[in-house]
Amino acid sequence: MKVVLKSFLAITFLAASTVAQATMQDTFVAHSSVQFNIELEQIKQLAANGDVEQQFNLGLIYQRGQVVTQDYRAAAMWYGKASEYGHGEAQYNLGMMYYFGQGVMQDFNEAVNLLRLAAGHGFSPAQYNIGVMYTNGEGVVQDYHQAMSWFLKAAAQGLPDAQNSLGVLYFNGKGIPVDLVQAHMWFSLAAMSNYENAKSTKENIEANMDQVQIEKAQMLARDWIANHPNLSK
Repeated sequence: MKVVLKSFLAITFLAASTVAQATMQDTFVAHSSVQFNIELEQIKQLAANGDVEQQFNLGLIYQRGQVVTQDYRAAAMWYGKASEYGHGEAQYNLGMMYYFGQGVMQDFNEAVNLLRLAAGHGFSPAQYNIGVMYTNGEGVVQDYHQAMSWFLKAAAQGLPDAQNSLGVLYFNGKGIPVDLVQAHMWFSLAAMSNYENAKSTKENIEANMDQVQIEKAQMLARDWIANHPNLSK
């Protein structure tokens, strides 16, 4: 007798500080060019004079509370200045602040608009979080097909959160027919990046699949890896 998973799997949002699962991915971008051998006053002066990179860095310093007292309002202000000049990471971080209501009034519409700008730079956490917002109907009309489209963009860049979320959509049959073969493939790919619970979820799904289906899913995963050689290095 086949075992049926007892509950719907969930999608989570990437939130703040490194790439993270619809909850949003809580991932504020930390930019590698924040060098603290530059005096804070120099960063402030450069930012005030229109240096976009230093405007972003100053936003990050205030958002994290590095060297200065944490100040979300100041962070949002400096991210906003850099965003106006098309700085993708600043657009992403400011979008996340609007999503969580940090330093600004919570505004899902503004959040998704800024995330779209960041996604236009090919930034995979932004692509993923837009997918989450379509899953949850936050700032946009709920649309699982749109969610899948955005998850695919992020998954193609190797983001395990997106790969796992595609597995969830195929398992739950949200906006698409249930497809355990596709679900298994995406969970397998996420598991290869040590994504939390992806391996155990894949193994639970196997209890509902026959051997032919499992082998097909494994073949699809191998083919996907072969078609994305830069991600497997």
